Amino acid sequence: MKSRSYQVFGNMVDRIDTDEKVVALTFDDGPNQKVPELLALLDEYSVPATFFLVGRDIETHPEEMRMIINSSEITPIPIQE
Repeated sequence: MKSRSYQVFGNMVDRIDTDEKVVALTFDDGPNQKVPELLALLDEYSVPATFFLVGRDIETHPEEMRMIINSSEITPIPIQE
């Protein structure tokens, strides 16, 4: 099986040089109906996140996909499934 993935925008980061404690927030298998609530929380606290999006879910939740793309703190990454 051939693995496929691509990045919509943003730079890939696998580590950062810092003495601070940091965490990377990622959400898999979306978008879904919970996106508006989740984006509101992330926005309220200015928390950046990465969404890994499934093609069939993008088709069934186009409005949620647009919300993710239009969010300034979010990096969307579509995946094939």
